[in-house]
Amino acid sequence: MKYAGILIPLGTIGIAVLLLFGWAPDDYFLQNLGSQTPVMEELFKLQRDKNLTSEALFVVNSRIQGVLNSSGQPSRQNLFLSTYASTHPQDPFLTYYYYMVAENYRTQKADDFAALYYDRVLRNYQDLTYKGISLHRASLEKLIQIVQDPSTRLGYLNEWTQRFSDPAVLPRMQYYLGKTYESLGEYEKAQEAFKAFINQPGTIIPGEPQAWKNTIEYVDFFRSNKAWVRPTLESLVSSLKDAFARVDMRAIETLRSKRGFTVVTWSTMEAKAQTDDDSRQFVATQVRKSSGIGITGDFHRDSSDREVYLRSTGWGYSLSPIFYIYLKKVDFLPNPEINGGWEWAGLFMGEKL
Repeated sequence: MKYAGILIPLGTIGIAVLLLFGWAPDDYFLQNLGSQTPVMEELFKLQRDKNLTSEALFVVNSRIQGVLNSSGQPSRQNLFLSTYASTHPQDPFLTYYYYMVAENYRTQKADDFAALYYDRVLRNYQDLTYKGISLHRASLEKLIQIVQDPSTRLGYLNEWTQRFSDPAVLPRMQYYLGKTYESLGEYEKAQEAFKAFINQPGTIIPGEPQAWKNTIEYVDFFRSNKAWVRPTLESLVSSLKDAFARVDMRAIETLRSKRGFTVVTWSTMEAKAQTDDDSRQFVATQVRKSSGIGITGDFHRDSSDREVYLRSTGWGYSLSPIFYIYLKKVDFLPNPEINGGWEWAGLFMGEKL
């Protein structure tokens, strides 16, 4: 049976039924191998040798697995591994076989199936070190990345900490812990984990290249008074128009976001402010040099229900008097009064095409 193009592995009972009706597994795995067919026939012949040690049998099975993998047949590879493992319950390398089934499913983006096998490795089989790596530890780390249920993921994180806490990997686990606590609504615990994560600059989160930067901004936002957030887009635009019309620097500064305020040029996307103090000084300087800033009220066509580019003119910047005021919807579940509000998050200099 296939699901989304992925062969669901047969359990022990299903395999026994197939064998009872004369299914020859060797024949199935020999199909469509081309020049590799003679190699595979010899490998299956070796596999049936009753005198092979467990270690030698492991080498043979690894070769068979490699041939199936190189021929682009991950479904057959999984069926081979799970069939062998379920019919050889005393084999000392079952941990490895089931771990590889999990890995194959993960690479096929079948995370639910992968999670079942990673968990099976942890719960049913003793740990095994392969190429210097604990397969229990590797399974836990993969589960932490792919499991969606936060309560289940928290259990895996706690188990990793108790069994394998590694200073080199701990910052990454702190990030996942923060995300997990956040999903569970335990925001103070999430903050503690995030603080530990950002104290280790350079930590890379697979698939999330901006994780460290975004977490710093989130932690800063959590600590701040958030006085610049307005409940609606309309109220924020109105406040900005009024502050700029009166050239009220205090009001303008109050409305400017204090977390990751962006100042860049459209043409090069080059940042003109690296810190919050840089942003504050840049805005103040351009307002003082201006001939009177006017907000047209026109949203650029690239605006959305979460991000708005508001055209404004009259800025004192030498290269262009036109700036787009960047407004962004706020995601902040810890405070329902703030969540869903709007903030002035940056300036984009020049005309946007």
